[in-house]
Amino acid sequence: MKRRSDGAAAQNKLQSSAQLGRLIRQCLSEGASVQIDGLGTFMPDAHRGFRFLPRNRPQVFVAYVKEDSAAAERLFEMLEANGFEPWLDRRRLLPGQNWPRSIEEAIETSDFFVACFSRHSVNKKGGFQAEIRYALDCTQRFPLDEIFLMPVRLDGCVVPARIQHEIHYIDLFPDWERGFRRLIAAMRRQLNRRVEPEPSDLAERHRLVRFSNKNKPLLPATTKSGSPSPSKSATGICMPPPVRVL
Repeated sequence: MKRRSDGAAAQNKLQSSAQLGRLIRQCLSEGASVQIDGLGTFMPDAHRGFRFLPRNRPQVFVAYVKEDSAAAERLFEMLEANGFEPWLDRRRLLPGQNWPRSIEEAIETSDFFVACFSRHSVNKKGGFQAEIRYALDCTQRFPLDEIFLMPVRLDGCVVPARIQHEIHYIDLFPDWERGFRRLIAAMRRQLNRRVEPEPSDLAERHRLVRFSNKNKPLLPATTKSGSPSPSKSATGICMPPPVRVL
């Protein structure tokens, strides 16, 4: 029974991969770009058929309710103009796509989660509340001093007590530009901290290397093929990325 179930799972995986390949080729032939969360974007190319642009910008998931769509769109445009890769459901989800799982995967592969609180969203039931809870669950996998969830207020609403007690929020009113600058500055500080290892970590790393083999130089970890190993996400888990057509 186990062999049969393993074979069925492998067959389903192959079929999913084939369907994904057909979808990418179809979109490229129609002149559309295809973005794969956490990896990059396939772009149509008149000479080579397509070209792949690896993801090199921090991804920011924007959570909102439809009543605040205008503010979310404005935030999307400004984040993109400042070198970030914002994720907004109305811009990324495809017709017929499994949107609950796609949203979860987008949250998991994002570097930051921006929650837009307003009088419309704080007491509204639905997807916004589910996204907040999922993001809070993701924060438990991060180091204690790591910033992932970044709440912003669009008006003078009362932020939920759990958010107030645990996470500092930023006001995008009455001065949107000032609040946005604070948001960008906080994310860039966090990105710099993620890139630059702490001195204590460096010292411990060198101590372990000297202890294991004093004659070997400190080299980056490599795969069996000799190429550098891919880094893990902050969540420490690997999830199949969804496809997005731009």
